[in-house]
Amino acid sequence: MMEKTKSRWILSLVIVGVVLVASIVLILTGRAPSESIVLKASSDGSRGAFTAWYQNQGIHVQRLGPDGTFLWSEEVVLENSRLQEPTHFTLSEDGQGGVIISWGDTSGKSDDREDPSFYAPVPVYSQRLNAFGEPLWGKGSPTGSGELYGLTLTLPRLVPDDNGGVYVLWNDFKTAYRGLHDDYFRLQKINSQGQPVWEEPGKLLFASTPYHLTTPEEETQGEKGIVNRPWPIWNNCEMVSDGQGGIIVVWEEETQNRYTNISAQRYTANGELVWEDGGVLVYSGWDAFVQTTADGDGGVIFVIGAGGEQPTGLSTYYVQRITSEGRLLWLDAGLLIKNNFQPWGNIEAIPEDTDTIILWQETTGKPEIIDDSPVYQIALYAESINAEGNIIWQRTPLFTSQAGKNFSYLVTYKSGEEVLLAWRLVSRGEEGGRVFTQKMSAIDGELIWGERGVAVFGEELQYQGPPVLVSDGSGGVIILVVAGQNPLNGDTVYAQRQDAACNALWGEGIKVSQ
Repeated sequence: MMEKTKSRWILSLVIVGVVLVASIVLILTGRAPSESIVLKASSDGSRGAFTAWYQNQGIHVQRLGPDGTFLWSEEVVLENSRLQEPTHFTLSEDGQGGVIISWGDTSGKSDDREDPSFYAPVPVYSQRLNAFGEPLWGKGSPTGSGELYGLTLTLPRLVPDDNGGVYVLWNDFKTAYRGLHDDYFRLQKINSQGQPVWEEPGKLLFASTPYHLTTPEEETQGEKGIVNRPWPIWNNCEMVSDGQGGIIVVWEEETQNRYTNISAQRYTANGELVWEDGGVLVYSGWDAFVQTTADGDGGVIFVIGAGGEQPTGLSTYYVQRITSEGRLLWLDAGLLIKNNFQPWGNIEAIPEDTDTIILWQETTGKPEIIDDSPVYQIALYAESINAEGNIIWQRTPLFTSQAGKNFSYLVTYKSGEEVLLAWRLVSRGEEGGRVFTQKMSAIDGELIWGERGVAVFGEELQYQGPPVLVSDGSGGVIILVVAGQNPLNGDTVYAQRQDAACNALWGEGIKVSQ
């Protein structure tokens, strides 16, 4: 009898254990994020939008009409677009009513760090879809290569040529020793048929001095490591449209002692230099970096950050502008925006004819202590500067988040004499988040859609991811997010359109991904 009792006791423990494990698995499954979805979007030029997202091991593309209907009977899934990470693709308009998607092909990438191919460039392909969703470039056209660092893939910079083709700027590097490589920045133009226009692999813009084995003389001079690289080196390169069928290339040249020269050059549609040979020197300083924005009139706006020679984590920020003729608008480093400053997000520059609007975020007031951590309010500021460098208007601030609310993922879009904005608010200690939109006058900085903006989606979508913003071409905006009922993660792409008066035109929002 005692043996039977013992057996029953053991069986009861096993059943309780199985139930407990199953419960834990169910709880964790309910809380675990689903496959990450990455979302991109652009205008279709007809008051609708192209939207692309990575899900279920493929890049999906759909076109939305002005009334929120799908203009393609089925979403297009690009061939050969299985990515190592869902962030490894980009999207841009083709200037002819279609769209161009680029992605990195890591299928041949080795996982062995001792294998030299582990450090090799990643092939990049692009596909052009016309307004009807038809692929025009076979299974994809080769468009440069990218560098994989950890899970981050640096893709080539692509700028449409407005004739169905695209300019491609990339680092055509050659591995020298493990993760070290010799750099060759190249520029190529791909025509509307997906074929290279210039001699392959592309125009060599500049090349860093090559690595070499460290010599005994260099070792005595304090050089460390097996290999060495003389100065200067090129470590970053950007590209924007000049608004006239050509492009402007911006690069950073690092010299000894971490000094950086930031320069720019403009190229015609035929690849000919427009500005002086060697480019225009925009800034020279210690540990500098730059953000670039096309001004739409053949020039470019720079937001330049520069650290001090004693690293503090803070930077001094300037704004500078080059005209279409290659003339710097302001002398010296440009106009000082903020000194000894750490912005909460990027400092954004928005062109308004010959004026420049600057947007930035920073902490304000005294912090609240929540869960033993300081929590700041985040304020959004704006000012407009004319061509003479004078401030036309200032708004301090445009918006201040409530205490304990995390203000993040600000995105902007210029439409006529107005600036459209969207951002995400998340309560401290909570998951989820909500997306808001706002419209600001570019003429005087006045807010048009209330003081705190307008919530885009209802609270039933407990998770609302970072917003993607597209102008609808008529004073309104199309907002897309990855969202879902689970407050921890989103599993569906949603879209909403707001007209110029902020009326929601697509009900409670539409599901884009199926």
